[in-house]
Amino acid sequence: MSVNDSEKRSPSDSKKSMSLELPPKVIGDDGLYPVSLIRLVNNPLHADVIFNFHTELQRLNAHRCIINIRCPSVMTPLHGGNKTQPKKKKNILEVEMPPEIQSATFLEFLNFIYSGRANFEKLDTQRIILLMACCRFFENCSTIDRLLWNCEESLKTRIDANNVLSVLKSANQFDLKYIKDFSLRFAVKHFEALLGNKDAVRDVGLDLFQEVVGLQQESKTGELKPLEENKQPNDTFLSDMKKLYNDPKETDTNFKMTETNMLGISGSVFRCHKCVIASISPKLAALCNQTPVPVNAPHGSSTKDSSTAIPVNGITTDGFTSFLKWVYMGEKKLNGISASELVSFCIDYELPDLLQISVACLHDNINNDSVLTVLNLIHLKSGPEFFSSAIKELKPKCLSFIAEHYTSLDFSKIKSKKIA
Repeated sequence: MSVNDSEKRSPSDSKKSMSLELPPKVIGDDGLYPVSLIRLVNNPLHADVIFNFHTELQRLNAHRCIINIRCPSVMTPLHGGNKTQPKKKKNILEVEMPPEIQSATFLEFLNFIYSGRANFEKLDTQRIILLMACCRFFENCSTIDRLLWNCEESLKTRIDANNVLSVLKSANQFDLKYIKDFSLRFAVKHFEALLGNKDAVRDVGLDLFQEVVGLQQESKTGELKPLEENKQPNDTFLSDMKKLYNDPKETDTNFKMTETNMLGISGSVFRCHKCVIASISPKLAALCNQTPVPVNAPHGSSTKDSSTAIPVNGITTDGFTSFLKWVYMGEKKLNGISASELVSFCIDYELPDLLQISVACLHDNINNDSVLTVLNLIHLKSGPEFFSSAIKELKPKCLSFIAEHYTSLDFSKIKSKKIA
């Protein structure tokens, strides 16, 4: 597989420390959701897979739980038609990549695995073709189907009379049938312009140019059939993340809730993936690195064989469940109790996106169970500017609700705070 000069760039240094910023957002088939996992691409933070590119002396970091749920065949690439199994070294799987795949191309491939999106704005036609050719070294899956379709759609908008022959040549070289067929028909449509290009035959090769001429004759006689559009594959990013959320096999840390919820339940233990939780914010990354402590038999959504867990204060089982569903699946449906718990949690762990969702939920969920807790939040001194102004808007709403439902409220929830 050939590579342009633009592709001969070095991937991020695997030893470089992780830098977390506010996650980008993308529009997916299921709406707007955070894609914080993109921060983990080639990030050594909790990485347990290394892809080796011996021809470039390069290595890329990855995370087994994400790879296995999104595109497991990446762990066993094809070398000359045969699969290569990863080698385990000190709990790290090392995967030897085919020499035809360049690290920069595979880095774009990993971007798609981790986010379900490709940044086509930064890719020229040749690099998109190389990205498609990279897929040939792995067994097909829904993630690869989606990536190939996105590449095809992007290329179709970029092909013009000036580059159609080079795209055709590359598509033929890497056996990209749909792009080849599309390019052939585009060339036929612009046949007169191509005839004015004296270097056309030399650029594309005699055999391919003869195919163009042959199809041009079919077009004249009306025998050329239109190209069937490829059906758009489903976007499985969120469904894959839901599988990861529900799959305890490759979890590597446990969190124990120290707070008691409204039903009197406390001590629940949740099995999680360190890399997923740590990707959300630096403070959560620090939490994942804390030393676990012994725990009793867990409850609820917990594991039955956990002996240690990291204690988490200030949030109950209900709130932490909502937090995990947002982290893994972008779930934004909260009840008033979970939302009020998440406000303090989001401020403590610097989660502005989830904080906005929680505050918005509180506006529509003032009830007997939540009103006093929400009123407590008004007295919080910390938080971003948008929070301070938004939460203060709730004060008159809470006071009005309290006046109307005074006899049915449990004022012990106010703790030591003042209602002012």
